[in-house]
Amino acid sequence: MDELKEFSSQQLRAVVGFAVVRPGVGRITWEGRTDVEGVDLDAVVTIDADCCTVYEGVSNPPFRGEKLNKAAVVEMHVEPEDGEDMDEFVDMLKAYTKELDFATFIGYEATKHVWTMRMSQFVATPLTSPGSHGSSRSSNSQGDARAQIDVSEP
Repeated sequence: MDELKEFSSQQLRAVVGFAVVRPGVGRITWEGRTDVEGVDLDAVVTIDADCCTVYEGVSNPPFRGEKLNKAAVVEMHVEPEDGEDMDEFVDMLKAYTKELDFATFIGYEATKHVWTMRMSQFVATPLTSPGSHGSSRSSNSQGDARAQIDVSEP
């Protein structure tokens, strides 16, 4: 994050390959150009040993496609229990990923213990801002769902 302090306002609005990493735990890499200007990363991104969230508990998150509420690849370090069958473990990760809002299973790299999925977004909000074609947050038919990736019990 120290690197971001050196960026101009214009650069912060279009960071390519932006990622938040917690070594040995997980990584979130947003696709394309990401606007991180004014984003309090410590407040909106959590990567813990058993859970990964973006905008969890934020009452007024950005619209779909804005700031960090956009497509990203999530990698979490998870290991099967001792003696657990690897195929069954991967099937469990696939099933769990399928239950997550906005998630698609990409794979599990057994040698590195990395579960990878793609999030299309993290928070259910309208595609456009209020005033654009009449949509608003209050008319969000998808509710207030939040994607929370919890690896404590996949």
